[in-house]
Amino acid sequence: TFLSLNVGREFLLEVYASIKRQSIALYGYTPVEIARNAGGFGFSLPQAIFALCVFEELGLIALENGGVTVYRGVRADLRASTLYKKVCALQEGSDHE
Repeated sequence: TFLSLNVGREFLLEVYASIKRQSIALYGYTPVEIARNAGGFGFSLPQAIFALCVFEELGLIALENGGVTVYRGVRADLRASTLYKKVCALQEGSDHE
């Protein structure tokens, strides 16, 4: 569930680094397919799916042509992701929108 997702910046950086390292071998057309095919990048499947969705929303990666493109050198604030903010709000027990 969303309560078990780690939303810590340092943790998500670890997930991003894992995705970046494996990007050439990643395949699938949806975050679920990609995460499943990659064994969650070494993380839980829900965590991997969440990370893919957030990173795509922030423009750090693109899911295209059956794979993942990682845009190197792009910087983004996690709080710019609607999904990230929603999960954080749910974990805090209230919806701030």
